[in-house]
Amino acid sequence: MAQERQVTQQGVIMGLATLNEVDATWRLVGVGLSDACKRTGGDISAHDLYRMCRVGDAYLVVWVDPKGGTGACVIAVENWEAGRWLRLMALYGKNYRGYKKDLWRFLAEMADHLGASGLITEGRPGWGRYEPDLEPIKTIYRVKREKVK
Repeated sequence: MAQERQVTQQGVIMGLATLNEVDATWRLVGVGLSDACKRTGGDISAHDLYRMCRVGDAYLVVWVDPKGGTGACVIAVENWEAGRWLRLMALYGKNYRGYKKDLWRFLAEMADHLGASGLITEGRPGWGRYEPDLEPIKTIYRVKREKVK
């Protein structure tokens, strides 16, 4: 990455955990990412995310606010028929509105560096109110086993 760590105007330190930092960093952010996975339907687990970050299949982006609070997200590069995209696989943190512009700027720099067209993400219904530029591209459905006939 061109810029692995940066300090925002608000003093938030944001950056990528290197492969040899993933284990130690995960101890700080793993519970929060696990909670985020559970809130969004549980189609991926924190263990899956950890494994992906540990072997280099995904990036662990972490931020620390000196005023209090830590956050993290996991980003994977995906090649779709529609081009190369960064997938935001999980996100957690306190005071999201306070650092979201810096986070999205950081992710845009990642996308540029990695040759991606932009960001793909899934979220709970209503998540778009936090990010008005998100465009729905598909809907995920589920049916419980006992309902299948």
